[in-house]
Amino acid sequence: MAYIELKRISNHFMAYVDSEYIGPIYKSDAVKFDIPESGDIPESSVMELRNIIYKRAANKAMNILAVREASKGDIISKLKLKNYTESTISDVIDMLYFYNYLDDRRYIESFVRSNMEKKSRSLIRQELSMKNVDMSLVDEIIDKLFFENDIDADTIIRETIEKKFSGQDFSDEKVKRRIIAYMSRRGFNPGEVYRFLT
Repeated sequence: MAYIELKRISNHFMAYVDSEYIGPIYKSDAVKFDIPESGDIPESSVMELRNIIYKRAANKAMNILAVREASKGDIISKLKLKNYTESTISDVIDMLYFYNYLDDRRYIESFVRSNMEKKSRSLIRQELSMKNVDMSLVDEIIDKLFFENDIDADTIIRETIEKKFSGQDFSDEKVKRRIIAYMSRRGFNPGEVYRFLT
């Protein structure tokens, strides 16, 4: 037998078995397995609850990936928000890599392709470093895609200014500051941008 405690949070319970947090469960789970809010339950019920918690976490991760490519960091963040344990999250991540649902190379390529015409290499790299991906792949993929698409900082700056700020008076200091601030947020050095405003 094991001792369980259920602590209500919003529309679900935080389940503790022998004082160890195992994850979130719903009232329907408690009813199905005849789980009291506190008391002894069979080990078989604990196993069933752990299995349900894992399956829900895995389904949540799969739903995220069904909509768009996501990184390991994205999945971990979303599952933590849903109160899954590190152990459950780790098991889900292992499963996603095993079945190739998570693929760092594929994710990095997708991320770079969607950002390379509007952000600097350094900002793309910085943003990817926060996504918990294999950083050894990042520089290789950035170099490859920027080269194949003939994209460089000057091209991005020039085309962004032409598209976003066409018709504006570049001799006006306020306009210059606004453009430089805009491009700086996209990772470009003010000196690089200023050359296109003179």
